Amino acid sequence: MKSLKQFAVVALVIIACGFTLAAQNPSTPPPARIHVSQTVMDGMIISRTYPNYPEDARRMHASGNATVAILIDRDGNVIRAALMRGNIVLADAAEAAVKQWKYKPFAVNGNPVEVDTTATVIFRDRMGF
Repeated sequence: MKSLKQFAVVALVIIACGFTLAAQNPSTPPPARIHVSQTVMDGMIISRTYPNYPEDARRMHASGNATVAILIDRDGNVIRAALMRGNIVLADAAEAAVKQWKYKPFAVNGNPVEVDTTATVIFRDRMGF
């Protein structure tokens, strides 16, 4: 009986040490990049630049939404933007505007990570088109 108690105490000490070591050295590092929904990231925008309405688009009465795929770095800067959906005439203006946006850095377990998401830019000209 005495050896069973000793075994139990030793087992508890080993388990406790294992938990302590695991807490100090997590086995899985935070991901370098994650996908986050546009809805979540919209709430993390610090500053937004609105696009210049392209003259070609104005002559064509082009309007609508441009959905842009973006990559946000660990500091919240947009480092890549590419049109996913929308009128190609609006693409350059949408991409240029979104590249100037600033986001609050997104963190996983307290560590900032790159974020892959989308942004929507709405184009309406002064005439309501």
